[in-house]
Amino acid sequence: MFAPDKLTVGIFLPLRSCEGDMEVLVGQADLVTEIDRRGFAAVWVRDVPLFDPSFGDAGQVFDPFTHLAFLAARTRNVALATGSAVVSLRHPIDLAKAATTIDQLSGGRLMIGVASGDRPIEFPAYGLEHGARAERFAPGVAFMRQHHGCRASGH
Repeated sequence: MFAPDKLTVGIFLPLRSCEGDMEVLVGQADLVTEIDRRGFAAVWVRDVPLFDPSFGDAGQVFDPFTHLAFLAARTRNVALATGSAVVSLRHPIDLAKAATTIDQLSGGRLMIGVASGDRPIEFPAYGLEHGARAERFAPGVAFMRQHHGCRASGH
C-alpha cells in the first residue's frame, strides 16, 4: 500500500450507500476480488457501530473485522484496512485479537487505522460518555501496541 515514489489507489466500502436495503451490497465482494486482481493497493472499511441518520451517511453496514476477514479469503494481494476502528468503543483485548487474527490469516495485509469516535449518539448505547473517549482511546492504543500478538517472520 505504501509504494515509495508511486501513487497507489484503493477503495472505500461500501461502494454504494445502504440505507436499510441490503440489496445494494449484492456483488460487492466480487468487485473487491476483481480490484485485487487488477492491482489496487487497498480496501478500506469503516467502523460505524450504529446508524445515525443525522450524520449524513450510511456508514459501514458490516462489522469491519468480520467483513475484512471475509474479504481476506476472497483476495490475495490487496491491503485490508480499517478507516478507522473506534478504539474508545471497543475493549482493546478484543480489538487486538480481531486485528491480529485478520493480519495473520491474510499474510500480513491488515492496516489498522484507529479513531476515538466522532458520533456522540453511539456512546450511550455502550454505557459510555462521549466526553470521556480520550481517556479510553490513549490506553487502548497503548495496549494494542504493547500486546500486538505473535507476528509471522517477515511481517
